[in-house]
Amino acid sequence: MISFGEYKGSIGKFYNEEPFDFLIYRPIAYLIVKLTYGLPLTPNHFSFLSILTSITAGLFLAMGTGQGFLWGGIGIVFFCVWDCCDGMLARMKKNGSMYGKYVDRVSDLFANTSFLLGAFIGFHKYQSGFSLIAISIPVCGVFILVHVATYQFYKNQMDCYLANNPAGQKRELENLEASYRRLKESQTQPFHVILLKTCLLFSKLQKEPKPIVEYDVGAYVKANKLILPLWGVLAGSTHLTIFAVALVVRQIEVYVVYALLFANLWAMLVFRIQRGANNKVRVVP
Repeated sequence: MISFGEYKGSIGKFYNEEPFDFLIYRPIAYLIVKLTYGLPLTPNHFSFLSILTSITAGLFLAMGTGQGFLWGGIGIVFFCVWDCCDGMLARMKKNGSMYGKYVDRVSDLFANTSFLLGAFIGFHKYQSGFSLIAISIPVCGVFILVHVATYQFYKNQMDCYLANNPAGQKRELENLEASYRRLKESQTQPFHVILLKTCLLFSKLQKEPKPIVEYDVGAYVKANKLILPLWGVLAGSTHLTIFAVALVVRQIEVYVVYALLFANLWAMLVFRIQRGANNKVRVVP
């Protein structure tokens, strides 16, 4: 039975969710999870489904045809839904794990690579030769990585402060490095080694103050409830939704302007707001 109370329990607060996930993809994902809840599915099944969808969408985009862009854009939307399903199922069945969290991170990185590589190849074909738009797509990919890493840093930091654990991100990175070293030295589970190494590389892209500054927990949470949604404008689902719509209507220039111009100007503006807010929050000695 569909329950609004259960749905609320399976998602985070608005300030701690990506805007497009909160407004569009999580409601759809909840219906899918409820319909499949009785099946022997785990969150990783949805993660691997999202990887398969991203490969399929990338292949459609690489065709370089109007139909290919249409189905590639639709595939990106389906990926965003599956990407919400794994976390929701984990919370509803209470069977989430740190390994599953790493699988989800890697599937996101893989998906973005598939989408952008497919689009890069496709637009070279579509425009028959040199294409400024096609050249711009890998540059957009770099900024996706930077924007998502920045958003994830502030989101993870908020999660840590909500758990009254200001140094949580640093400890998580230390635990990730230790797990990676142990698996590498044991020379077993090569897939897990690759998985952890990829997560390490992505984690180290994130903004990491050195030495770490710990703020008053209550004041930090209160200030950042208003700021975190501003970072959400740079989140992965925002990039992908605009990308998908631009592909479907064959106006990829819209996405390029968003990724290269608007998102970077927005990041600089929100960083100034963030720094100003943090300067007003008491630092714990």
